[in-house]
Amino acid sequence: MNRMAILAGGPEALQPPIESAEYDDCTWIGVDRGTYYLLRKGRVPARAFGDFDSLSETEKKWVFEQPLPSTYPREKDKTDLEIAIDWALAEQPDECLIFGATGGRLDHGLINIQLLLKGVGTGIRLRIIDKKKLSLCLLRAHTM
Repeated sequence: MNRMAILAGGPEALQPPIESAEYDDCTWIGVDRGTYYLLRKGRVPARAFGDFDSLSETEKKWVFEQPLPSTYPREKDKTDLEIAIDWALAEQPDECLIFGATGGRLDHGLINIQLLLKGVGTGIRLRIIDKKKLSLCLLRAHTM
């Protein structure tokens, strides 16, 4: 199975143990502060998205010393997570796990749940997972 895992910058306390062997088969993608979390836990992302405005200057310097394939400009029409999801869907994995997308700000959590709609009709399973084993997934749209 071809799996991708995206780590957004939500509170680290709500993330399951991403260093677990359960996720060793995933291609990892970092989003803003999520890139920092990945690198600290020994997972080098295949791609990194974001303007990294959530990092301190010391953290940002350390992240940019790492071999990262990409960033995204500060001015944009999509969230960093949305850009990462679009990139992952274009790669056509069987499944895409999204971590670090719950908690923190309520408005961010709600928009991140709405991003699951991007997977509807693609045949790609998009899931948001957090430490409490919350797992959200939308597989297809229902019409009335």
